[in-house]
Amino acid sequence: DWSTKDANSNVQKVADINSLKALADSVSTVTEEVGKLTFMAFPTVHYHDGRGANRSWMQEIPDPMTTSVWGSWIEVHPDLAEKFSIKHGDVVQVKTKQGAIEAPAYLTKHIHPNLVAAPIGLGHAGYGRYASGIGSNALSAIDFESTGDQVSFFASDVRLQPSIAKDKLVTLQFSDTELGRGFVRGITADSFAKSLAGKSDHSEGEHGAEHHNPLALGPREEPKQMYKQMEHPVYRWGMSIDISACTGCSACVAACYAENNVPVVGKQVCDQGREMSWLKIARFFDGPDEHPVTGFAPSLCQHCGNAPCEPVCPVYGTYHSEEGLNTMVYNRCVGTRYCSNNCSYKVRRFNWFNYEWPEPLNWQLNPDVTVRGVGIMEKCSFCIQRIREGQNDAKNEGRLVADGEIMPACGSSCPTDAIKFGNLLDESSVVANDAKSMRGYKILDFELNTQPAITYLAKVSHEEINANKHTHGESAKVDPHVVDSAKSKENTDTSVSRGH
Repeated sequence: DWSTKDANSNVQKVADINSLKALADSVSTVTEEVGKLTFMAFPTVHYHDGRGANRSWMQEIPDPMTTSVWGSWIEVHPDLAEKFSIKHGDVVQVKTKQGAIEAPAYLTKHIHPNLVAAPIGLGHAGYGRYASGIGSNALSAIDFESTGDQVSFFASDVRLQPSIAKDKLVTLQFSDTELGRGFVRGITADSFAKSLAGKSDHSEGEHGAEHHNPLALGPREEPKQMYKQMEHPVYRWGMSIDISACTGCSACVAACYAENNVPVVGKQVCDQGREMSWLKIARFFDGPDEHPVTGFAPSLCQHCGNAPCEPVCPVYGTYHSEEGLNTMVYNRCVGTRYCSNNCSYKVRRFNWFNYEWPEPLNWQLNPDVTVRGVGIMEKCSFCIQRIREGQNDAKNEGRLVADGEIMPACGSSCPTDAIKFGNLLDESSVVANDAKSMRGYKILDFELNTQPAITYLAKVSHEEINANKHTHGESAKVDPHVVDSAKSKENTDTSVSRGH
């Protein structure tokens, strides 16, 4: 009856209130045990002081370190989170004398146990449609008046506690380790000098051991093939990416969005793993605690010479062109997604919806690139519209395309010149020389024989840094005489000069 229902409801309310009081008491006790915490507000490469928050590209491009999109986060050390019973993604509150902010917790061991940190530039009230109501304003917890003439982004005597607020931490990279697969590889300066001098030592103690090492650097012998390989009469377009030069700034990702009409899908769709970015920056924490990030690796379609995606398409929607491009024909695609399932690098994107381009973003669409519709698969095309423009200009002048004449959007926007593009059949081109570099490697090619057109150049460091070994030795330097002799031997100077 009604009286029984009311009684049960009141009992439940009392129980809820008691549990909340118990939680508050436990949090207060833990706060005293932990001691005084410090809060730090820091700028990010995307939002800076907040001026980039109203740009949808900046909201959807992952943060280089956390890979978080569309919102704020609060970085907490796992040991500190354990004392407060905080899990990764739980919404927490950071309270200072000046104010309080709430955001999902991002647990990372690469922060001091008594420090909590949050990015600035978010939490706007009316900056614009993409900034308003997104994230929390970390500066609201900082007391700027008490610092005098100096600006401090720190606050002391901070209280940390779980919050009942609801928010979602959306990150686009689901593994912080590469599990020994060699996406990001490195080499010490002295080892690099030895390899250039032709004195590379084999770790297994026998001649030719490195030939069977899937993580070895440098050019490899062409494996025996079961079938006749496709020939490329004039052009074989390829790319080289220098890991030493890449800073993870994501300028290439933003340029790809603009050049190729890549849609912005929003936080909810990103949370479903259906982001549309053709290019992503892979980041791994495989180094030691004092040097956790081993490097950044831009990940995009590898335009494989033996592409697994091509033979499974039932309508010939993706095929290998005579110029070495893994081409997409949008009008043929029927959306089976077999190609995405068979892609070893998982860089294909499927249009689950017809995405909108609100004013005035519809006016910035590139007229040379098709706007894809629902049910269509898409991926990096090496900016084929730029390739065709360069070829047409060269044809009108009665010549072949010169090295460096064509550059995809990612390469032209890179501030450190880490991305190179050109014809692999041109022996004098930068990419052809990088493909023969002693620092060069191709991701998963040794295991899968995909024959990627992209060569990555290993990161050169002055200390041996990896997940299992970190030796502090005297900083090794490359002998310029050794380098010069190797240049003449390989007929290249690109693998040495870049990245230092």
